Amino acid sequence: MAKLVLERAGKLLDEGVFYETQEIEKTFFEYQIGDKLNFVLIVADEDMEFNINETKPISVKKLKIPPNTLIIPSMFGIHPIGHLSAIGSYNVLPGIIDKERIVDFGMFHAALPGKISKEEVIGATLILPVK
Repeated sequence: MAKLVLERAGKLLDEGVFYETQEIEKTFFEYQIGDKLNFVLIVADEDMEFNINETKPISVKKLKIPPNTLIIPSMFGIHPIGHLSAIGSYNVLPGIIDKERIVDFGMFHAALPGKISKEEVIGATLILPVK
């Protein structure tokens, strides 16, 4: 189950609690804007430590991107230590839009030092059909 990391819990650092988390069951949302638009949360698939101002790839839960769709990243920061700047795959297929694609990693930039844990929500994207 995915975990949404909320703002700093306000507890003392020596207590070992830095952030509050909330388990969420749904990571895929559908809205109508002309044609169907999907809002999808990106979920970490590994634990990773970050230093301040560090950017590195992180494995994410696999996400299928249907053919003939555009991916529009959500610019709203979701994780308290930083922001997901890109998503993609290590296995890039020919064809940018006309074939199904699989997202399996993201580039995460940490503005603050900290840790991302597996199952935490680290970003979001919009999937928009094109004709």
